Amino acid sequence: MGQYGNQPDFITEVLYEGSGDDNINSSTFLNGAIMYVGDTAGGDVIRAIPVGRTRDGQVTGTNITEGGAGYTAGTNIATIGGSGTGLTVDTTVVAGEVTAIAINNAGKGYKIGDVIRVGGSATTGCDFTVNAISNLPTGQEAITIFGCQEGVILPFVVDYILATNTTAGKIIAGK
Repeated sequence: MGQYGNQPDFITEVLYEGSGDDNINSSTFLNGAIMYVGDTAGGDVIRAIPVGRTRDGQVTGTNITEGGAGYTAGTNIATIGGSGTGLTVDTTVVAGEVTAIAINNAGKGYKIGDVIRVGGSATTGCDFTVNAISNLPTGQEAITIFGCQEGVILPFVVDYILATNTTAGKIIAGK
């Protein structure tokens, strides 16, 4: 790679250069990179998600199979069924029937094809099928590294560097 900031070679492939990104997806995935701090003019803190942190089966997509009857619109409604736990939804209701579902809390441990029922008081239940899940981590899995010094290779192997609350700049991540 050549020298960066008059430092010796240490990375042969640069995967990222910047001050973090809060998008956690395949385009920001660093795949077990090491970090080099090029600038601490803005501060000495880095928030990063260590290698291997994942979520297990967070629901990201649904398909209503039965709208039910007797519902009122609501937020953060508990669900029943499926192979996971903790899924809550927001509902849009027309004439007592659920017409749209938005994920409020994605839960964990769900599988594509799980049949879930919207909780609450209803005369006939609303059922939906899980049609998409994610195993990506969230910002809650991030660690905060304090006291980062300019020109230092950090002894952490990470999959993501987050922008929120990261004050160090010119971070290079690579292998």
